[in-house]
Formats: sequence, structure tokens, C-alpha cells
Amino acid sequence: MYAWPSWLLEFSDSVSKDLGRIDVVRSALLPMMETGHQHFGVYSKDIEWAIEQKPQECTPEEYERALAVRLYYKGTSLRLHQQITASKSIVVAQQIQVMTETARLGSLVPFFATARAIIEQVAHYYEYVRKVQKNLTAYQNGVSDAGSKIHEQSIIMSYGTRIDWRMLVEGIDRDNFEQVKGSFNPKKGHIDHTAVQVLNSVDQLSKQDNVKGLRAVYEFLSEFAHPNIGSIYGLMSEAELIDDEHGFHWVRRRLSQDPPHAMLQEIKSAFEAVLTILANTLEFFQDIVQESSVREKAIIRINQNEIRKVKRLASRVIKPYVPCPCGSGEKFKFCCKKS
Repeated sequence: MYAWPSWLLEFSDSVSKDLGRIDVVRSALLPMMETGHQHFGVYSKDIEWAIEQKPQECTPEEYERALAVRLYYKGTSLRLHQQITASKSIVVAQQIQVMTETARLGSLVPFFATARAIIEQVAHYYEYVRKVQKNLTAYQNGVSDAGSKIHEQSIIMSYGTRIDWRMLVEGIDRDNFEQVKGSFNPKKGHIDHTAVQVLNSVDQLSKQDNVKGLRAVYEFLSEFAHPNIGSIYGLMSEAELIDDEHGFHWVRRRLSQDPPHAMLQEIKSAFEAVLTILANTLEFFQDIVQESSVREKAIIRINQNEIRKVKRLASRVIKPYVPCPCGSGEKFKFCCKKS
């Protein structure tokens, strides 16, 4: 087992078993976390430029370059699919590590808050996978615009935001930082993530048989992520009922950075249920991550079909020994140009 503290492993057999299951998932995600992922995306300003170019308004060379950019842009859905899967895998592995480290410090408040963040990441990825799979099935059934919907959905799910990132990239000083949020306006290619949307994603995930009860677990964990009573209970290392000389009953609680033994004893069955459902959720996440290669192949086939429809044009503007725009990894001459 990775590095869970003994006070947590020895709490109960159920807790020890579920922590072991969580470790198995972390080990499966570890290679991605250690090696990282290289993402290549067509520069957004080049895309904007290419879309605006018209043959009567630019030189033939410029227009051919614009057409090449547009063709490579068709492979965006695959590259974003790979990026989304890699980023979720790395983040979730890191979050499990954060849970472990905070538990070793004897603190369950950040432990629970991080577990809640894990559920949000898994729910967001599941929502994306569900929509992609729906459009892959539609494409197989002859729905011609399903491929473009996957492309659009990949962009939206990648670049959901509550702030204006372009303003951040271009530079903004401390005095004007408030504009980062104030200037954001939802537009095509972006989505303004709200609490309602996050909860809807969690609700969709909780419909899966093996993660039933996930929404209730999410609400429980939110008590520790928000400034609610969880920030008190999560520090309760000791508790006892005492009587004074007047016969009054008092509850003496000790709040400290020591492991919250008193809290765990009071909510023993709930804590065990939370860890079981969290472990189920992580195993479900591991399964859909492992299935990503199947979706990648299906997306590549869609890209190839789209590029091969304009093979004559592609052959004119794409050099033969560069990577094929479809994303297969093959050189263009031996891939879509050859077909």
C-alpha cells in the first residue's frame, strides 16, 4: 500500500480495503503523471486568420496555407480528446496523493475537500465521454454532422471557464485584475461553468449502478470544502459527555491538528460508506480512461473520412512527409493521401 497512515488503515477493515482500492487506481494513473503528455494544437490566432481568408482577398500561396491550417484543425477533436484524458488522469492521480499526504498529517478536512474535487473531475470527464460516445454512435448510424459535434464538444469541455484567460495571457496587472472575471462573456467554444452544471454532471454520474449514492457523498464532502460545520467536526480529535455539579450535561470537544478520532467514531458507518463509493467512482474512472483508445480510433476514422472527401485539395496543400491532419500519427503520403 502506498503511504496511508496507520491510524486510518487500522480504523476498520472496510476502510483499509477501500484505501487499497484507491491505491490501485493511483498506481494505474501513475505512468501518465510521471511521463506527462505533449499536446500540439493549431495556434488559435492562425485558426482565426485561416477562417477569414477568401481566395479573392489574398495571394494563392496565402490561401493554400489557410486551407492547410483548416485541414489540420479537423484533427483538433482527437488531440483534445487525448489532452482531456491525460489531464484528468494526471489531476486525479495528484489529488489522490494530496489525500494521502493530508491524512499522514492527521487532517481529514483537506482530505474530504480533495475527495470532493476528485468527484467533480470524474463527473466532468464522464459527461464528456458520454457526449462523445453518443455522437460516435450517431456517426456510425449515418448522422453526417456528428463528427463536427464531437469537435465542438471537445473544445467546449476543454475550455470551460469562469474568467477571461486570453486577458490573463496577454498580461494584466494587480490593479485591474477584477476585469478578468467582469469581462467574461460566454461565447462559442467556451462554457461558463457554474455550480448547477457541476451538480448536473455529478447527478449523471451517480446514475451508474456501481456509484449509486454518489450525489449524497458529494454533499457530505461539501460540508468540509465549504465553511460549514465540517470544518469543526473535521478537527474533533476528542469528545466526551460530562456532568457538572448542577446536573447539567456538557459535551467537551477538543479541536486540534491531531487525527479526528472522535469525529470518525461518531460517523463510523457514514465514513466507511463514503470511502467505498469514492473507491467505486475511481475504479469507474479508471475503466473509462482505459477505454479512451477505442474512442481515439473511432475519432481518427471520422477525421480520415472528412479529409479524404477533399483528398485532391489536401494533396495540393499538405506536404507528403508531414504528419497527416487526421491525427493517425502516419505521414500524410502513407495515410489519407494514399487511400
